[in-house]
Amino acid sequence: MPPSDPTAEERKLAKVYESCSRFYMRKKVEFAGGWLDKIEGTQITSSPYWDFINGIHSPGWKDSEVERCLDLTLRKFNEYGAGLAVSDGPSTKARNLREELLKRGFRCSYYVPYFHLDLRQKIEGTKSPKGIEVGLQADFDVFKEQAHPWIGPLTTKIRKDSMAMLRAGCEAKKPWMYAFTAKDGDDFVGSASYIVHRGNVGVYDVMVKEAYRRKGIGHALMNTLCLHAQEKGYKAAGLSASSKGFGLYVKAGFREVGRYGFYLLSKGGVRKALGG
Repeated sequence: MPPSDPTAEERKLAKVYESCSRFYMRKKVEFAGGWLDKIEGTQITSSPYWDFINGIHSPGWKDSEVERCLDLTLRKFNEYGAGLAVSDGPSTKARNLREELLKRGFRCSYYVPYFHLDLRQKIEGTKSPKGIEVGLQADFDVFKEQAHPWIGPLTTKIRKDSMAMLRAGCEAKKPWMYAFTAKDGDDFVGSASYIVHRGNVGVYDVMVKEAYRRKGIGHALMNTLCLHAQEKGYKAAGLSASSKGFGLYVKAGFREVGRYGFYLLSKGGVRKALGG
């Protein structure tokens, strides 16, 4: 079912997640190629890689602007030869967005819950499982030989681009990313990261290898990440969650404060929507 009309609180808290996500999208374009533009103040993004970072995050258009702005966006994506994703979430202004997307052939593939954590509240620490070392990752040369738990071995351009972005963000004079890993001896078995924007953080790429799941490693990673962000003085953390990660984030202190519908259109669908 589509999300219900958001409350004032949901709109307010969603801004943390959305601001970080738009920044994340801009960085994706910077390191992977593609383009970045704005249509009536709404950021649209496309990179060579198809994922839900492509497209528009909660458009800020008014009802009267949606038809014209959607057509302008479709033309942009058609020129680039890419599919388009649009998220409809708490900060979406236009009440007719969903209707206009469906008219153009978009289909809602899934609904994703958004979670929020106030980093100014007390966060209790937790111990890592026996034999597992969880902490901030500072050495990225090691991933030339070993696979990163989330990114994988650096054998493709998309993986190399993802590692370049992670490394640049973490090694910047003023870091805008922080990476965390879980190790069993010399083997990397889990990872998580957060991106920093305007005093808040967005949590991304939380991963524990299948053989190590349900042992408390994911919780230790999230706890370490949240405590680190709190110690840095950041105000709040936001993330979107799959059904598999729902319990992990609740255990880490996050609470669900809204849902996003992701509407997708293939590049062939973009051409068709424009009458091509």
